[in-house]
Amino acid sequence: MGAPAPLLDQLDFLLAALLALWLVQPSALKVIYVVIAVLITPPIHLATNTIAYLLGLKREPW
Repeated sequence: MGAPAPLLDQLDFLLAALLALWLVQPSALKVIYVVIAVLITPPIHLATNTIAYLLGLKREPW
């Protein structure tokens, strides 16, 4: 059980995924894709955590 870490919790895996993509196929990493991913990741992460909490799949909503 941990405390919420806004943005750190959502973006750490995204940064690792972007790094992996850059290492495998650098030409696929466009600035617009990075911006979109950074903007949509936190709301999607928050929504899925909230749904899992409401369904009783998680003990904490974060």
